[in-house]
Amino acid sequence: MTIAVRTVTTTAVGGIIGALVGLVGIWGINMAGTRLLDSGSIALFHPLFFLYGVAVALLIGLLSVPYIVLVTKRVGGGVSW
Repeated sequence: MTIAVRTVTTTAVGGIIGALVGLVGIWGINMAGTRLLDSGSIALFHPLFFLYGVAVALLIGLLSVPYIVLVTKRVGGGVSW
């Protein structure tokens, strides 16, 4: 696999995991708030937040590829995109 594919794949997986952890965290906060404070929902999670998180992670991955390739070429003597 090339360095670009690895970078983008890693950021995509990180975006998905981060969005899922955020969803579980929001669910936990709402459960604790309901039981301890006797209130309604404290935090909300719109389904588009999941897509935004993954899209931003992919954008970060794509923007970081040129720098990673440059550094790898300097240190390792060459790398394929």
